[in-house]
Amino acid sequence: MTIFHRHFQLEAELASMTWKIRWEDIVNTKQGVKKRSGSRQSLNRSLGSSCPSEAMSIADTNRQVFVRNGYYKGMVVAIKTINKSRVDITRSLLLELKRMKDLQHEHIVRFVGCCVDPPHCCLVTEYCQKGSLQDILENEEIKLDWMFRFSLMHDVVKGMAYLHSSEIRSHGNLKSTNCVVDSRFVLKITDFGLHCLRIYDENDNEDSYAHWRRKLWTAPELLRMHNPPLEGTQKGDVYSFAIIAHEIVVRQGVFYMGIDVSPKEEDRMSLQRQREPGRPGHLGGVDKKLVDKEEWTRLLADREEIGESKMFPLQHPRRHTNHCKKIPL
Repeated sequence: MTIFHRHFQLEAELASMTWKIRWEDIVNTKQGVKKRSGSRQSLNRSLGSSCPSEAMSIADTNRQVFVRNGYYKGMVVAIKTINKSRVDITRSLLLELKRMKDLQHEHIVRFVGCCVDPPHCCLVTEYCQKGSLQDILENEEIKLDWMFRFSLMHDVVKGMAYLHSSEIRSHGNLKSTNCVVDSRFVLKITDFGLHCLRIYDENDNEDSYAHWRRKLWTAPELLRMHNPPLEGTQKGDVYSFAIIAHEIVVRQGVFYMGIDVSPKEEDRMSLQRQREPGRPGHLGGVDKKLVDKEEWTRLLADREEIGESKMFPLQHPRRHTNHCKKIPL
C-alpha cells in the first residue's frame, strides 16, 4: 500500500508543475549581468552595491552569457536564457525539474523555476549580488584574510557534499565562475543540473582562448573522453574543487606558476600530468599542509568523495601554535 501511495504522490507532484513560471509574472529590469567564461579581468564595480539591477562591468574574451536580473513574486532573481525555440516537457525532464525544485541548502543556489513560454524560455534562480568567486578573487580591492579564504572553501565543500548526496548526484561544470556569493558573503554553488536546457558551446572554435580556458577545471579523465557526460562525475567534481581551492589560496588564477602559459597548453599538461598546480611561497600563519604536494595529490589523484573530506588543515592565524584546526563537514 505504501508503494502505491508513494507512486500516487510522485505523480501528483509531477502533474502540479510547481516549477512552472509564467513570463508575465517576471518583472524584468533594464540591465543584467554578463557572465564570463574568458580570461582574467578586472572588476570595475563595487561589491558593496546594493542595486540588484546593476550590470557587472566584465569585459569578456570571445564569449559572454548574458544573465538578466528581474523580480519574481517580490524577490530578485537571475534569469538565464534557454537557447531553444521550444522546450519539450518529457517525463524525464519533469523528474529533473522536481529534483531541482526540491533542493534546499544554504550553499546551493535555489532553483526558483523554469519558464517554457516561447520565445521567453528561461531558467529562474536565486540572485547573488556579490558576483562570482572568480570576480572576488580577481578584485584587488577585496582583502581576503586566511580565515575568510577557508570559509569560502568550506562553503564549497558543504554545498558539493549536499549536491553529491542528492538525486542530482554531480555538478559536471564546477569552477570559480559557478560559485557565487550573496550579500552576506555566503558562497553558493550554481549552474548544475538540467543539462539538456543549458547553453553549451559544442561547436565553438577549438583554437580559441575561451574554449580551452573553460576546460581548465575539468578532470583529465573527462578531457580524454570524446563525448564526456554533461553531468560529469563526482570524482571529476572533486578535481574541480581542488583547482578552486588552489585559486583561493594563490589568488593568481588557475594553475598559476609565475609564467605565461596558454589554457590549451595547461590542458595538455594536465592530461599528461606533467606537473601539479603551483604553490604560493608566502603562507602567513596557515599550516603548510594546505599546499603540500601530498595534500594536492590526495585531492587531484586519489580524489576521495567530497563528503569524506572531513577537514582542511589550517593553523588559526590568531594563535601562535603549530596545532591544526580541523574544519568538519
